[in-house]
Amino acid sequence: MDEQNLNLQSIPTREAQYFSDDVRHYQQLFDLNLNPMMVYCDDGLIELNKATLQMFNAASRDVLLGLHLFSLAPDCQPNGVASKELFSHLLQEASSKGSANIQCICKRFDSDDEFPVEMVMSLLDLSDQTLYQVTLVDLSHQQRWQNALQVEKEHVELTLKHVDNAVITASQNGLVTYINEAACQLTGWNYSEAIGVPVKRVVCLVKKASNTLLSYYSSDEGRSFNSVEQLPRHVMLVTKGGQRVPVQGKMSTLEGAGEFATGCVITLVDTTEHSAYSEEMIWHATHDMLTRLPNRALLTDRFEQALHLASRHGTNLAVCMMDLDEFKPVNDTYGHEVGDKLLIEVASRLKKQLRQEDTVARLGGDEFVILIGEVSQKLALVQALYRLKAAVSAPYRIDNKTIAISCSIGVANYSGEKVNADTLLRQADQAMYDAKQSGRNRIHWFDVEQNQKAHDSEKVIKRIERALAAGEFELHYQPQVNMRTAEVVGMEGLLRWRHPEKGLILPMEFLPIIEQHELIISLGEWVIASALEQLSVWQKQGKQWTVSVNIAAKHFHLPSFYRRLRDSLKQYANVEPNKFEIEILESAALWDIQHVQAAINNCKGLGVRFALDDFGTGYSSLGYLKRLPADRLKIDQSFVRDILDDKEDLALVQAIISLATTFEREVLAEGVETAEQGGLLMRLGCDVAQGEWIAKAMPAEAVMAWSEKFTPDARWSVWSETEWDLKVFPLLVAQYDIREWVNNVLNPIEDETLAAEKALLSDENRCRFGAWYHSDGLKQYGHLANFGAIDKLHRRLHSVGDQVIQLYKAHHKQEAKEKCAELREIKDGLLSILDELQLKVFSS
Repeated sequence: MDEQNLNLQSIPTREAQYFSDDVRHYQQLFDLNLNPMMVYCDDGLIELNKATLQMFNAASRDVLLGLHLFSLAPDCQPNGVASKELFSHLLQEASSKGSANIQCICKRFDSDDEFPVEMVMSLLDLSDQTLYQVTLVDLSHQQRWQNALQVEKEHVELTLKHVDNAVITASQNGLVTYINEAACQLTGWNYSEAIGVPVKRVVCLVKKASNTLLSYYSSDEGRSFNSVEQLPRHVMLVTKGGQRVPVQGKMSTLEGAGEFATGCVITLVDTTEHSAYSEEMIWHATHDMLTRLPNRALLTDRFEQALHLASRHGTNLAVCMMDLDEFKPVNDTYGHEVGDKLLIEVASRLKKQLRQEDTVARLGGDEFVILIGEVSQKLALVQALYRLKAAVSAPYRIDNKTIAISCSIGVANYSGEKVNADTLLRQADQAMYDAKQSGRNRIHWFDVEQNQKAHDSEKVIKRIERALAAGEFELHYQPQVNMRTAEVVGMEGLLRWRHPEKGLILPMEFLPIIEQHELIISLGEWVIASALEQLSVWQKQGKQWTVSVNIAAKHFHLPSFYRRLRDSLKQYANVEPNKFEIEILESAALWDIQHVQAAINNCKGLGVRFALDDFGTGYSSLGYLKRLPADRLKIDQSFVRDILDDKEDLALVQAIISLATTFEREVLAEGVETAEQGGLLMRLGCDVAQGEWIAKAMPAEAVMAWSEKFTPDARWSVWSETEWDLKVFPLLVAQYDIREWVNNVLNPIEDETLAAEKALLSDENRCRFGAWYHSDGLKQYGHLANFGAIDKLHRRLHSVGDQVIQLYKAHHKQEAKEKCAELREIKDGLLSILDELQLKVFSS
């Protein structure tokens, strides 16, 4: 920032002294600026301020002067790009576009410490030398909503162009006595024309806004100034030819005594280029370069204005935080260029949906803030927000690719209460996070009560953290058995919290609170280590059981999960890895199928097994199932629980078992609560199960004693020699129809919830079971003796059922209830015959 660059020799001594002082003042602003700033040219750094020395812990300016930008950073950035290449690209972009910015890693000079930095480079064209202004922001200490507007303003001021100065002197009575060449070019007056002409004609100044003449000479006094006076801002010089030129400058008296008083000197600078460049730089400082939307700095200003208007007029202001769902996969799949084009299109759609008085700003990445003011009715706001969401979620066509995304919007409402912009943004951000957690592609309103619950959750999280450190957690184990062979084949480790005051707490009471918290990873690491330790004990005791544990999605999706698992297995080298099984929820697997596929394959290289837990709840397609290399599917207990009473659950369980067979996966049913459920699962082809009918989860020390006493239910042995055949499925459905029909008669009558006039009963030939029996059933099984015995019981079932209904309709409700017992007995006999028929079919 040399003063010689200002070419001070071309102006009188006093004016040179003034500009020299001005530059020195400017240099002080540069040095004292709290933000690290540097001036850079092709040969390296030529200027820097004290904040830069502090940022890099440099002992002196000489350490940095002359260095190239890549010398301030490690050789390679975290994304694999060489620092030299990165800064070369930054320099090229700043040269071509006027400004550019990047985020990078820099290093300090007194240590190996590295830190993240945002580097903003702007082109400075000073004289015949091209320079670049570099502003640095230490992102490791950056406040989220810091006011960047002042920084940008100083940046603009620092990068203004300096041009040659016009100098005009006037006598005490206001006539021009001297005009230099630069002044001639600026005013349009040549030297001979200007000398002796009133200075107010040569230097005709008007205010830009009001177009009024600027009076700088008193009408009754020769001298108008007693000291140096700066011209007001936004002044226009009217040239001899009538053109208007924006100027800056100052006027001051040339003091003397008596006849030696010479009047005044006027110094002017043509700011045409300066004004245009300043406006351009201000625009760049307040707008996002990619989407051309307002950035954080301009948002701060707009936000304050919107709050002021809402408070003044008593209207509401909606503060909306919007984030695109699954934007990262778009970048990963199609590249960042397509991702940038997508963001540009999103910005365009948002602007089209908003009114002129509304504001949409981009904070960075795929995050946007929307301010909607003058909202009188909430319904109108809701409709506007849903239009926004629909517009953003409509398919995009970019580079001949159709891209489908959605968005999550969080809304905070200002209605006159005493809150500031930062608070409203935090509230909207929290609401957006809740929208993400609730399933994405939705609008969520900030709720004060819900926010209080979040604070309460933080307390619980801290308590869980202390519990983990204090060893309050333990694993209980639920046996997994092969119902056909009567073998104990494995144990599922289930987390329990033995609270000092509350006793044993089940995971559903605390795991959802930390599901998205880093603590879920620490707890998952503890679960893996505990299960491996217990597996080691059982293997030493000769038990070849598989031990499985459930891992949270956040834990499993860690890039370091493979390394962590490998290190855990190394600590238990005596454990057979193929006896350790990791369960992941089907819904978590579908979250990022490509990552999960790679992660499972990598971990299976260590020898461990994988199971898809709660299978059937995620509605995965055949394509997904084919790509997921899981060893086992676990049928969700919600389907198993109603398998005897819900035909849809029966069909779904049968379909899952068929899928497992087709894709050569093992299958296990969770939640077996009755012997009948187990027998039906065996007939469907699922032999391995767990549930409370088999055994509840128990402490590790109780497992060995249980296993020695375990005896499978005798009713399962009936089906141990059978093999599943799809042609028998209609028989299973027939049993379901009988149960459903009888329950539809008995339950409302016993509970007295059925209106008497609605008590109806179809005849035996028109009910669903009767229709099957006399058609498909007769064709397939009519030659079997068991089949003929069914007809008599079925008719009796209808006969007794009709008696029950008639009694009920005649208001003999107690007698009807007593008759229900006979109806149940007939139902059980009919189901027993159908079981015998199935055994006959299986063995034939």
